[in-house]
Amino acid sequence: MKKILILSLLAIISLSSCMKERTPVDTTTPATMNQLVVPTNFNWKTAHQYEFHFSAAFNGLIEIRSTEGVVFHKVNYVAGNSLTLKLSLPTYVKTIQVTHMGRIIEKQLDDNQLDFTFDQ
Repeated sequence: MKKILILSLLAIISLSSCMKERTPVDTTTPATMNQLVVPTNFNWKTAHQYEFHFSAAFNGLIEIRSTEGVVFHKVNYVAGNSLTLKLSLPTYVKTIQVTHMGRIIEKQLDDNQLDFTFDQ
């Protein structure tokens, strides 16, 4: 019994001594804005403007929202008319959902202009 206890303690001690050493992280805070080091390709914008083009066969509400359900814009659409809408969305949003008359279209925000056609 003592041998098992001693072997267990030795195993625990040897495993804990094999832990990886952590390198210290520089946590100094710059005193002024001029001391900040920012990569030249850093994008400071928090929003991006998109142009939406809609056409549909029926009147109804068009809703633009995130895949998480956050509603960015609602507009009442009149059938037969083309609708163009400029909207700024947060840059962290990469995919949106557009709904009209129960139909949902999901698109990636890869382009500045997005076209949606609802022909139900």
